[in-house]
Amino acid sequence: MNGGNSSYLSNVGHTSGVLARNVTGVRYVFLNPDSSSGASVVGPLQAGSSGGTVIHELQVFGTASSIPPPSPYTFTAESSAGVAGKDGALAANLLRAGQSSLSSVTAPTGALSSGFPVSGLNDGSAAASSNDTYYSVTDFTNGSTPLPVTITFNLNTGVNSFGYDVSSVQTITGWGDHNLGAQRFQLLLSRGNGAFADYGTYTNAGIVNGGNSSFLSTITKASGIIAGNVTGVRFIFLNPDMSNGAGSLGASQVGSSGGTVIHELQAFGIPSASSLAYNTWAAAANLSGVDAQPGADPDGDGLTNLLEYAFGTDPRAQSSAPITYAAGVVTAHGQPVAVTADSANYQAVFGRRNDYLTSGLTYTVQFSAGLDVWVNSTDTPSVLASDATMDAVSVPYPFSIPTANGLKKPTFFRIGVSSN
Repeated sequence: MNGGNSSYLSNVGHTSGVLARNVTGVRYVFLNPDSSSGASVVGPLQAGSSGGTVIHELQVFGTASSIPPPSPYTFTAESSAGVAGKDGALAANLLRAGQSSLSSVTAPTGALSSGFPVSGLNDGSAAASSNDTYYSVTDFTNGSTPLPVTITFNLNTGVNSFGYDVSSVQTITGWGDHNLGAQRFQLLLSRGNGAFADYGTYTNAGIVNGGNSSFLSTITKASGIIAGNVTGVRFIFLNPDMSNGAGSLGASQVGSSGGTVIHELQAFGIPSASSLAYNTWAAAANLSGVDAQPGADPDGDGLTNLLEYAFGTDPRAQSSAPITYAAGVVTAHGQPVAVTADSANYQAVFGRRNDYLTSGLTYTVQFSAGLDVWVNSTDTPSVLASDATMDAVSVPYPFSIPTANGLKKPTFFRIGVSSN
């Protein structure tokens, strides 16, 4: 420090010439420049002022990225001579009509709908034109919607409330001429009934080949799961040949109304075993693989991940410390504890996530007089204190509970947690 009579130019760079590519945001976190007396205390070098720093300007230099960021997803487009070449890939999947995993489909009417109905998108067959769906670029007749079109499959959370872990998404297309099996589409997924997020835009036909092909396009991810807790799958089909503009017939499709013929749309996966909120928590705790499962106990303290999640404790650190609170604020997450309400009465106090309802958690409080018979509490928990994620709640010990030897005063309690 030199009395402050200076300005400083600080630079951050990289010997390669590029600090980072595909940057979409820049954040600075300014700290106390003299923290010798504490992070939030004016240090001796800045005594006589309020401390801190004066910023003249913040600058970032660079050029527009010319290369898109690497995609975490793998896209393959297999073609076959003959428009039925890839129809053998049709299989039972999450989107197929009649499957319990599918709740509803929203799709606009396509061109030539009397011969190519919307039901062809997911009917499990490509045997005839009536099992296919055609979306054109220039055909507006009979109420048809030209490209781009949005098709949404809503998955059935009544069957599985956590949604589905999707491992692959496929489109199967083909037609005998005018490249009508070519496709350009955007994939979007909804997780936990949230907003649809972009999972990339894909083109299946890089080379114009006269159209006498069928295509099997597949999206996967190296980890095995594209996304977990999926509750909706959306395709936005775009003009596959935009050489003359997004809304115009492309050169490769001259002689037709342009567009694409879809044999089938498919998504494969399994029911998710845990909620999106739980999976987000597990990822933030750096749990993966077997260690991330709700029934796992990676720290070996006897508490499963589901209980650690429910009580707000650390799944990677053994601790038997109880939850603590003061003046209406939770001061430390911890294990359930019995506290005295007065000299004669006790309360069971435990941490409960403040989003437990939307997370699908159920807490069950039980009391026992001798660890042999357990009785569910009928009292509604009272909130004693809160923080950003947890409430400290209490349930009073009942005066007496039934046992094998008549009514007795309970001396033990336990908390059961289930996820639904």
